[in-house]
Amino acid sequence: MASSWKKTRGTLRLTVTIPANSRAVIRVPLTDEDHRVQAPTEARKTQVTDQVVSYRFGSGIWTFTVQAH
Repeated sequence: MASSWKKTRGTLRLTVTIPANSRAVIRVPLTDEDHRVQAPTEARKTQVTDQVVSYRFGSGIWTFTVQAH
């Protein structure tokens, strides 16, 4: 599994690569109640707290965008 991220002016872009025949839970960080997460349409949300939103995925490359409002 690999991940990369880039932060620019209130936006965090997180890309995660999950290898073939694998599954993973991806936890997207939140630092503010007013953050909005754009997740892939295949995303299955498994948990939401004040600090993270968790999603379950199979293999592939998945990109999330977190924007402060």
